[in-house]
Amino acid sequence: MDSVVYGPVLIQRYTRGEYQTDAELDKIAEIVAQWRERLMDIGWSLHCLNKHMAQKANEEDNYKECFWEKSFSAKQTDKILLTQIICQTGRM
Repeated sequence: MDSVVYGPVLIQRYTRGEYQTDAELDKIAEIVAQWRERLMDIGWSLHCLNKHMAQKANEEDNYKECFWEKSFSAKQTDKILLTQIICQTGRM
């Protein structure tokens, strides 16, 4: 299984209902807490979206270097995009 999509092996084993030690359950709780924190952070979400789009663009253009880091690192663009989304949805 792909750990990016399905999570670490420890989480995969937990979701299959396999036996977990107390130490493993503590680590799972840490991982889940981190995921919850990231899911509530719009900056992290935009980072992941930008990275995914840039990697797809690299793949299409057969580009092998750090294109996404250079082209999608502009924080100001993220702020403008977020402001536009908020204005269009009418939510704050």
